[in-house]
Amino acid sequence: MTVDLKALVLAGGRSRRFGTDKAAVVVDEQAQLDFLVSVLAKVVSDVRISIRSDQSSDSLRAAYPQILDQQTELGPAGGLLAAHELEPESAWLVVACDMPSITANLLRELIHRREPHRGATAFVGSDGKPEPLCAIYEPATLTILQASVASDGHGVMGPRQLLLDADTALIQPLAGSTESFNTPDELAGIRQRRV
Repeated sequence: MTVDLKALVLAGGRSRRFGTDKAAVVVDEQAQLDFLVSVLAKVVSDVRISIRSDQSSDSLRAAYPQILDQQTELGPAGGLLAAHELEPESAWLVVACDMPSITANLLRELIHRREPHRGATAFVGSDGKPEPLCAIYEPATLTILQASVASDGHGVMGPRQLLLDADTALIQPLAGSTESFNTPDELAGIRQRRV
């Protein structure tokens, strides 16, 4: 049986280190959220965004199908859980809103090399570990995350630890980069490399 694949842009962060809303940052004349939704729509028919409830009427986010994160203190794991609770039988291709170098070809590569019988499929990050914010999470792995949060109440298992503990298929990216930015200096570095 083939598990349905949906896409999720994680756009509910508070951008504390960056100082302003990273989803609204303009790179190449387009807000990051608009850019990533458009890229994901080229490879997955059902694209949604994960946000906090206080962001639902934000003009940037209101244009897209939303999944409200009920556990914002968990960071990205809260967005993953909200998606899983809404569609527990689906696998989720998850991308963070602060990845300006993502391409449709990179995502096609991830989907093409997906191993649905395993726990997840992820690119190897620059540190040699799984890149948790551009990965495909299978339903069984998200159920493990859900159980972890329910058992300790704090969600100590973040997405990277989840991928390290799961039977994750790790692949080297061939058609792009999963680099992200958390500070203005990191964004400046990405912009400089793109010139």
